[in-house]
Amino acid sequence: MSQNADSPAPTSKSRIAAALLAFFLGTLGIHQFYLGNTLSGVIRIVVTLTYVGALVTAVLALIEFVMYLKESDEQFHENYVVRKKAFPWSAPSERVVKESTESDSNRRVLIVVGAVVGAVLIMFIGCVALISDDLGRIDRLNDQMDRALDQNDRAMDQFDKLLGE
Repeated sequence: MSQNADSPAPTSKSRIAAALLAFFLGTLGIHQFYLGNTLSGVIRIVVTLTYVGALVTAVLALIEFVMYLKESDEQFHENYVVRKKAFPWSAPSERVVKESTESDSNRRVLIVVGAVVGAVLIMFIGCVALISDDLGRIDRLNDQMDRALDQNDRAMDQFDKLLGE
C-alpha cells in the first residue's frame, strides 16, 4: 500500500476526535492540548475560571467544533497538525488562500452563525439563572407566609381559649 505524492501525510490527530473534544470539553481547552497547542489550552483553563470567561470559551469551543467538522481531513491536518493553528480564524495557509472566495464567504457566515448561536445560548443561560433565582425567592416568601399563618392560627387559638374561660 503506497501513497502517491499528491495524497496527504497520514495524520496522527483525528479531526472527529478534535471536534468531539471541542464540543464536550472545549470550555476547558482540552481539544487544544490534543492538537499540541499547550499554551492555548492553559490560557483557556485559566480564563474559564471566571464566569464570563467560561461563557467566552464555550462560544469559542462551539465555533471550533463546527469549523473542525467543516474542514476536510487534508485541511485539518495542514492547519492544526502541521501549522498548529490555535484558532480557526488564524491566518490561512497558502493552499487555503488559493481556494475560491466562496469557501471564505462560507467560513465567515459560519463564524457569524456560531457567534449568534453562542450569544443566544448565553442569553438563555442568563434567563434560566434569573428565573431559578426568582423561584428561590418565591419559595422563601411562601415559607415566610406559611410561618406567619401558623403564628396567626396559634394566636387565634389562644384568643378562643381566653374567650372560652
